[in-house]
Formats: sequence, C-alpha cells, structure tokens
Amino acid sequence: MKSRLPFAVVAAALALAGCGGPAQQPMPTGPLAAAADRRAAHAVAATDPDLNCVAQSFGLRPADAKTIDQVATVYAWVYCHSKTSDTAEVVPAAVTGEDAVQIPSDADYTGDIERIFPADVRGRTADIPKSMQELVASLPSGPPPD
Repeated sequence: MKSRLPFAVVAAALALAGCGGPAQQPMPTGPLAAAADRRAAHAVAATDPDLNCVAQSFGLRPADAKTIDQVATVYAWVYCHSKTSDTAEVVPAAVTGEDAVQIPSDADYTGDIERIFPADVRGRTADIPKSMQELVASLPSGPPPD
C-alpha cells in the first residue's frame, strides 16, 4: 500500500525548502518607496476625479532602481475612496512611468494577476498586507465597507 502525504504538507515542506515558487523582490523602502506610493496613488486617482487614493508599493520594475526616475513600473496595493459616496476598494495595481494603470478585472481576476504582475511580485497580490490595512484604518474616511 502506497503512503501519500497530504498536498498541504508537501506544499509547506517545499515552501520551507525554498522551492515554493520564485523569490519575491525586496520591498521598496525609504524615499524611493514614498515616491512610488505617491506615483501609484496619483495615477489611480487620475482615472476617476471622484476618487481619493493612497497606495503602498510592493515592487518596482526594474527591481534594482535607486530613484523614482529609474522606475518603469510601480506595483502597489491602492485604496481608493469615493469623494461623493461611501464606496471604497482596495486593489493591487501596476502603474507605468506614463501613469498608465492596470488593475485586475473581476471577470478574470486570476488571469489578470498572472498577466499584470511578474512572478517576483505576484505573491504579494494574494492578501492585503497588514500595514495597508492599518494605513486604511487610520484615514479620516476609515476602512472600506465589507
């Protein structure tokens, strides 16, 4: 009789062994992260004049950029709240240097995540980071409705 380990045990062991997928690039920090956050928030808000947005960047292209002028794409969690209603949303977004915004659609969310976000940042699109939740909760408008 063959013994079979549960899939979760095998997946956890592979992840712990470093075989759980591509390594994620370092998170942007310091002034570069602040500039990337501003770029992402501004670009997403510009898509609709009814929005106020804040962002937290989780990746850059190129990953080794030292200044915002070197950044071609910012990958960020973006929280936007309507200026005229109680609607709000938190989404992962990709913003190019030309302020073009790509956000996964509801119609093909998983496919869009794979198409928009490169492997070295894609893992960060799975869950809203705790720091973003704290940022959103601290805003005067409060957290988005459930």
